[in-house]
Amino acid sequence: MNIRIKIPDKMINNQPYTIREYKIFRLHKDSATNQAIVDILDSVFNSSTNELTFKSDKFSIYVLTYKDTYYSPSYPVTGIKVSPDTLTLTKKGETAQLTAEVTPSYADNKRVTWQSSDEKVATVDENGKVTAVGNGTATITATSVSGSYTATVSVTVKIPVEIQKLTIEAEKETLTKIGESTELKVKIEPENADLQKLIWKSDNEKVATTDENGKVTAVGNGTAEITVTTEDGKITASIMITVKVPDEPTINKSTGFRRLRARSVKQTKTSVTLQWNIIKDADGYFIYGNRCNTGTKSYKYRKLAIITGGDISTWTQKDLKKGTYYKYVVKAYRMVNGKKVVTDISISVHAVTGGGKYGNAKAVSVTQIGNKKNVSKITLKMGKTAQIKAKEVKKDKKIARHRKLCYESSNTKVATVTLDGLIRATGKGTCTIWVYAQNGVYKALKITVK
Repeated sequence: MNIRIKIPDKMINNQPYTIREYKIFRLHKDSATNQAIVDILDSVFNSSTNELTFKSDKFSIYVLTYKDTYYSPSYPVTGIKVSPDTLTLTKKGETAQLTAEVTPSYADNKRVTWQSSDEKVATVDENGKVTAVGNGTATITATSVSGSYTATVSVTVKIPVEIQKLTIEAEKETLTKIGESTELKVKIEPENADLQKLIWKSDNEKVATTDENGKVTAVGNGTAEITVTTEDGKITASIMITVKVPDEPTINKSTGFRRLRARSVKQTKTSVTLQWNIIKDADGYFIYGNRCNTGTKSYKYRKLAIITGGDISTWTQKDLKKGTYYKYVVKAYRMVNGKKVVTDISISVHAVTGGGKYGNAKAVSVTQIGNKKNVSKITLKMGKTAQIKAKEVKKDKKIARHRKLCYESSNTKVATVTLDGLIRATGKGTCTIWVYAQNGVYKALKITVK
């Protein structure tokens, strides 16, 4: 028959990582020998009810026993992570260490395998050490032995292509003017070489200078070696630049009233006569002119005459329209290496032809300088000022003004004068101040500063 017994609570298995096996022993004596006999009976354990069932048809002593078997728990891998997640190498043979971390950290088997997608770019050993082989991008994959989980790292290998040779090309290797420039260009070999900063240098900056971009500027006659060098100093190239400036006179061009003192001294109904001071060493003069601008129309200066001869000081324009204003500029020139070089430029002269309702000034009258009346000279102390009072003296008819009276000093280090005729003594010495009308007639004042 089936016998079912309840397992006592104190015999219930509560130990972790333990398997408990229950058995029933039957104890009795052999009738012939009177010796003790132990039988092991088949039994079935129901873990849900904690009951043990076995079969027996005899009255006897039954013993409940158990045996515990201990085992280690199992922790499989559930994921993997690799660091760093990206990697860049810049030299052939350069190495970097990758680290793989499996999840959970207490997994039974933490071993991983490594593989590169392109061993022409980068290789990886069994410990995750990456070695650069050639330019490109490769994917390094780590795979967990337990569970075959994977993680990847993108490895970029960028090995610079070194410059092997530099060659300088020049727009011009000979410069003929001070301040003239030439651009130097560098050819790099091989063409795909990684660019470096280039260092430019001149071995003679009294002849030619160079900026950071290879622009060379002439400074003085002679030769200079211009050198370009890579920033690492490994590769260099050079070129000789020659500066050969032809000898020519130095001309300091002057503008204003003081040297030429151009003016209109005579006007008829159909002509205007100009006069100017002769300039020493001048080889001739240019005359520019046109009608004066009106309220509705503008007229540009055009070249009217070229006067050959530095000792000529007058010129007359004929066939003009009566009662009309005309404007003029006189320029003195010198012959330099076969070219006419302007040395002086006059102020503009405005004169009206006769036959109209307007006329020209015949002179300039200075009525007062500072507190002195009707004088043409004055003495001032340094820093002091004096106001000029002056007016145009008309020939016959009223004057249509194109500009007010003008003032100019021959030496501003001695005395300056404002647009309104205020003199200021600036340094000891003597100078001239001219007061001139629009047609160029003028009054000269002598200023002494003590």
